[in-house]
Amino acid sequence: MAMSVYLYFLLLFISVLSFVLSYFFTIALEGVLRKEGKTVPDVHKREKPMVPRPGGPAIFISLLIPALILFLLNGDRRILGVLILASIGFLIGLYDDFKRLGGREKVLLLTLPGIALVLSGIYFPKPILPFIGVTRLTIIYPVLLILASTIIANGVNMIDIFNGLVSSVMMISTIPILLASIMRNDSTLAFLSVIFLCSLAGFLLRHRYPSKIFPGDSGAMLMGLFYLGLVVEGRMEVIGIVALLPVILNGFLILSTIGGFIEHSNIAKRPISVILRKEGEPLLISSKEEGAPITLTRLIVSREGLTERDVVLNIVLLSIFSSILAIATVFIGELA
Repeated sequence: MAMSVYLYFLLLFISVLSFVLSYFFTIALEGVLRKEGKTVPDVHKREKPMVPRPGGPAIFISLLIPALILFLLNGDRRILGVLILASIGFLIGLYDDFKRLGGREKVLLLTLPGIALVLSGIYFPKPILPFIGVTRLTIIYPVLLILASTIIANGVNMIDIFNGLVSSVMMISTIPILLASIMRNDSTLAFLSVIFLCSLAGFLLRHRYPSKIFPGDSGAMLMGLFYLGLVVEGRMEVIGIVALLPVILNGFLILSTIGGFIEHSNIAKRPISVILRKEGEPLLISSKEEGAPITLTRLIVSREGLTERDVVLNIVLLSIFSSILAIATVFIGELA
């Protein structure tokens, strides 16, 4: 009983700490970025307001401090595994926010978090698969982990295109991870999942429509690699992939139509166009240009123009559906 009460208060403490750090550091960061002129236009708005960017440092602080406190209390090395992935990804993204990396450079650099985790040895090459159980992939798993490092980081970054979208999608995708952790009595992964959810919730209050701040590459890559850390250290690879299907689909569509990794700003033809109306929010419509890349957003608006909020709602609903499938995968795995 005493231990359960202790865990309850620890969970409450790190949840509140993560949320408060995220929300208030984000607000403080907005002021600093505006003062330094680090703003970008919100291109899907009529007035194209200038929005501070990047918000990644605020998310990073709100993840790092609670996670380190948790590590000091329980000593679980898997926490360090998650932080290795997330921290290196964050630093690469932060450099990209200010110096701008090329597409191929970014892909290669984002293998470094995976390489660092493999070298640390803080991972388990024995994923748990539904109906099969524990598998042993000692040789191929490190290679897959390095590939996943760059694929997930770039994939999450690619979906960071609308107000509040990437924060919402990553929150929804983390819920099956949290549920699986609880069902497996894995308190460390459950606590890390809660830290992640609360950090994103605090940031989302400023990132939601209309955004007061954008996460930038540092924020998006940090989200993707912290999520990958949860999946790998919790041995929930299948659950994580199913929950993140909209992100994976969007990345696959983009890469298959532009022929490889290209920096966003270097893509000549845009997948969607913005139509300004006399009244109401602008409409997003599918690009009519030949050779424009196919994206998840372009497919959603292919029949009729939608507002930014409607597009976000559609992608969020897809994410909810994928997460429901992932939750079903959790139960199948536990009952198998």
